[in-house]
Amino acid sequence: MTVKAMTIKTRLSVLLVLLLSQPVFAQDIRVSIGTQDTTINCAAGGLLIRELNLLEKYLPKTGPYQDAHYDIQWSNFTSGAPLTNEMVAGKIDIGSMADFPAAFNGDAFQKAGKQSLFINVLSASIAGSGNGIVVPKASTVQSLADLKGKTISVPFASTAHGMLLRALQQQGLDPENDVNLITQAPEVAGSALQTNKIDAHADFVPFAELFPYRGFARKIYDGAQANAPTLHGTVVSAEYARKYPEVVQAFLQAALEANQLLKAEPEKYSELIAKLTGVDAEVVYLFHGPLGIQTRDFTWKPEYKQAVKTSFETLKLLKRTSTELDVKQFIDERYLQAAFKAAGLDYSAELNNYAPTALIGLPI
Repeated sequence: MTVKAMTIKTRLSVLLVLLLSQPVFAQDIRVSIGTQDTTINCAAGGLLIRELNLLEKYLPKTGPYQDAHYDIQWSNFTSGAPLTNEMVAGKIDIGSMADFPAAFNGDAFQKAGKQSLFINVLSASIAGSGNGIVVPKASTVQSLADLKGKTISVPFASTAHGMLLRALQQQGLDPENDVNLITQAPEVAGSALQTNKIDAHADFVPFAELFPYRGFARKIYDGAQANAPTLHGTVVSAEYARKYPEVVQAFLQAALEANQLLKAEPEKYSELIAKLTGVDAEVVYLFHGPLGIQTRDFTWKPEYKQAVKTSFETLKLLKRTSTELDVKQFIDERYLQAAFKAAGLDYSAELNNYAPTALIGLPI
């Protein structure tokens, strides 16, 4: 090699080192997160991270992020559908929602020429517990069969909506002709049940337990009767995740810590969640306490992947979409696996663990 060639090579090497040493993100990085505070089984993926400032603890501050400034934004939603609208519009980067609205999310992104990813499970039930159908306490309705010709409200595009449609079909009822379905947020449905303005209401966590607990409703159907897995988890814009993978990993590390705190002190954090959401602490504890209604298992067990696939198939069956969603691409475990590794946790071991949170007795 000539001296001239060596000089050029040296200069190129120095230039490359200088380029690589420059901060890649020497600007504001928005971290816009959509939560569902009253959907209390999403607490580890939103409310607790926000209130305990856990995200700030894990956001990357070295390498390409050494000069980055984080603009953390929080928005609260009552269900997944409006959250999806904001995500597709580019206003929210990360959001919590259930399997059925997540299928809507993936479909909506795809129709907009974009892509979203379902990156973890926050809380789930293999049997389908958490969703339910309630009626006014004094109602004569005792079963789904009694709802023929009746008015049923449900938050449209929610996991409870998917559960209701499948339950009606299993009962032999046509959702379009045999019942009158109307959309109603849980906050509105509570009042409607008390004033007998609706015959029944289908909802997700925690309302099928909360309304009966408060004494004005009675549950006639539990999601577990459908024997169909259900879950809430985290979706993220694929474009955002690819641009800031370490930020997405940091969010999941924060969620893992929030989950560990819930496991360690469920009474303490049930009271905090109750204070912030208005959902009675006893109902919160039903979900987050030991042997709870749902687990807080973050891993993508085969049953949960199937739940997402079933949700999308339900969308197609109802002619809510004509597109195809590749569930294998939609569910992306890589960010969660990286978060597990960074936290010193064994993803494979947890993936194979189906045990509920243990009930630990007090010392005698």
